[in-house]
Amino acid sequence: MGLDGSGKTTAAQFIKGYLQERHRKVEYIHTSRARQLVWLFFRQLINRLKGIDTICDRCYYDFIVTLYPKLLLRYKILSNIIIGIVLRLIPCFHIKLFFNAPTHILYSRKNELEEYDYKTRPAVYEIIIKYIQAVQIDATNSLGDIQLSIKQLIDAYIRVEK
Repeated sequence: MGLDGSGKTTAAQFIKGYLQERHRKVEYIHTSRARQLVWLFFRQLINRLKGIDTICDRCYYDFIVTLYPKLLLRYKILSNIIIGIVLRLIPCFHIKLFFNAPTHILYSRKNELEEYDYKTRPAVYEIIIKYIQAVQIDATNSLGDIQLSIKQLIDAYIRVEK
C-alpha cells in the first residue's frame, strides 16, 4: 500500500515473479473500485484454502485511506473506532508493505491525485500501518535496494511457513 507513485504496482509485479520463481502458486489482483473489495475478500479466503499466495495491488487499506477524509469530516469522534472495526473484519495479508516517500516526490512522479490528497492521506496510512503492523519500505531507495528488502521479507516468511 502507499500513495500513487510510491511503486506499489512495480513491487507487486516483482513479488509475483519472485514467488513464481520459487514454484509457488500466485494470483495477482489489482483492485480499483469499492465493489471489487467484496470479491477480493472471498478470493483471498479461497486462495488461502488452496495454498495460493495472493498479491494485491490496491487493497482494502488503500480504499480506507481514500474514504477516511470524508469519514473524518462527518464522524470526527467515531472515525478511528470505525477504522478499527473495519480493520478487524477484513482478512489480513501475511506480508503487508507500505511504500513511503515524501509527498512532494510522489506528486512529482505521478500527479493523478489532487495535491490535497497527498497531504491528507499519509496521516491515515500511519494509523493503518500501526494497526496492521505493516513493514515500511523507503520508496526513495533504488529499485535494486527495494527488491532486495522485499526478497528478504519473503524468504523469511517462507522459512517460517515451512
